[in-house]
Formats: sequence, structure tokens, C-alpha cells
Amino acid sequence: MNSFLNIAVFLSLTENWIIPIQITDEYNLEGKFIEDAILLVEANIHNSEFGINSLIDEFHMSQSSLYKKIKILTGMSLTGFIRSVRLKNAAKIILHNNNPKLSSVAMDVGFNDYKYFKKSFKEHFGCLPSEYKDLIDSKKETLE
Repeated sequence: MNSFLNIAVFLSLTENWIIPIQITDEYNLEGKFIEDAILLVEANIHNSEFGINSLIDEFHMSQSSLYKKIKILTGMSLTGFIRSVRLKNAAKIILHNNNPKLSSVAMDVGFNDYKYFKKSFKEHFGCLPSEYKDLIDSKKETLE
């Protein structure tokens, strides 16, 4: 009989977007798998060529097996998972730097196309990268 452990899995990389979930003992391996996948993407964050094939090679899995595992654990496709990690790193950079050049932030997290970066960021966070820090700061102020 497995008991639930209260484990916070930080799929988000900013303190403002932490998602705590409960995991049973038998699912700790899945949590470790996702953590390893996030760390792998982060280790290659500057490499815009890092993608699905890189994950397949590193995890020694077929594309369909890796897709199913990521989809079950995160609800995202492989491309969506990689993009999500990249965007969350971009959000972290935006929050922790004073007025960063957003096109440089996009390049730093592996986006070659700034227009696509802005579109993806808005879909993921609900605002443009240029609005993100102000939005988070205003949410902090209302909580205080």
C-alpha cells in the first residue's frame, strides 16, 4: 500500500508559477524522469537546434514512447514540453534582470525568431514578454 508523499514538483521555474502536486512512492521515478528532462533542456537552452531528436537520443527511447511518457506526465507534446521549459526560463530572466533586451532573451533561451517567441510567450503566460514583469509585480502588490 503506497502512501502519498507531499512533494512539490517545480515544472515552472519562477517562484510565481509553482505547481505543487502529490505523487505516490511508485511514481517518484516519473517525477525524476521529468526533472531529468527539464534539466536536459535547460543544459541545452542556448542551442536552438536542441529538439525532439536530442531528447530521443539522450533518453534512448523511441519517439512514440517518449511522446507517450511526456504526454501522460505533463499533458504536453514533446515540442510543447521543450517550448514550455524555454519560455519559463525566459520568464525567469525577465523577472530577475532590469529591462533586459527581449530579443536577446529570446535568443538566450533558444528562439531564433522573436515574433514566434512573443506569440508563444503570450499563449503560455497570457501576456507579452514586455508586459510580464509589470503583471507579476502588480500581482505581488495585490497579495501584500
